[in-house]
Amino acid sequence: GYWLSTRGIFYGDPFASLILSALLILLSVRLVWNNAIELSDIAPREAVIKVREEISKVGGSLFSYESLKVRKIGEKIYVRATLKIPDYISFEEAHRFANKIEDGIRRKFKDADIYFHIEPAGIKGMTTKEFIEKLLAKFKDVKGIHDISISHHCGKIYIVLHVQVEPSTPISEAHNLADKIEETIRRNVSNVENIFVHMEPSNIELNRGYVLDEKDVEELTRAAAEKYGGKIRIKRVITYVADGKRYINIECSLSEETSVEEAHEMATEIEEAIKSRASETIVSVHVEPKDRETHSPIA
Repeated sequence: GYWLSTRGIFYGDPFASLILSALLILLSVRLVWNNAIELSDIAPREAVIKVREEISKVGGSLFSYESLKVRKIGEKIYVRATLKIPDYISFEEAHRFANKIEDGIRRKFKDADIYFHIEPAGIKGMTTKEFIEKLLAKFKDVKGIHDISISHHCGKIYIVLHVQVEPSTPISEAHNLADKIEETIRRNVSNVENIFVHMEPSNIELNRGYVLDEKDVEELTRAAAEKYGGKIRIKRVITYVADGKRYINIECSLSEETSVEEAHEMATEIEEAIKSRASETIVSVHVEPKDRETHSPIA
């Protein structure tokens, strides 16, 4: 202000005083704000964003979270949230997800205090399996549903289910029903990568699942199919590991005139051939009409 006055600017001193006052007010407001944040334990917005990013990075579209609370007391960050983990994921694996999120948060906030409450999440108030059963109960040609298997890999869901129909149902009709079942599930269940519908006659006694271990699967499958000559053709063999188990899905094709009962007998024989040579693996054989392109094989 003095320098401006010596240059003939008579209002220089008051003008400089106003600038200084404005700076003091700004610094005071920032001090009050920072103290208020400290006293109220509110974490910086950037910290909340980073926590959300870590949860989303691990969960992706597979699971969600709610009731997220992020607080800062002194230099320490406190994180609390509820993780809504799908009910088909095991308790141990759900905790692995939580631990992975915690590790990611601690890489950004070293002394973070983190607690996650894990809750199983179904669909519309039902477990995922119950929801699928309810969807399929609307099909009049479905006589029974059992052994629904749901697994996941890289954020995608793989579903295998057994559907019973009348023994005399032509394989072409059963195939069309399998297509409709797949479409219905995909419309109502998110993140589905693959669906295998195992069709079988309703007059058989149920044999509830078995666990096998993969060993030269494709060779065993083709060897079992050779018994039927050119009547059955192996289209592809899909294997993957999820939840510590190996799943083997075998796709075959038969003539359209073959009944579901006959197709099931062939599929069962192929399954038994693999079963006799392996353990700790879940195997499903699926049959569809020859020369028909589809995403939903049946057996």
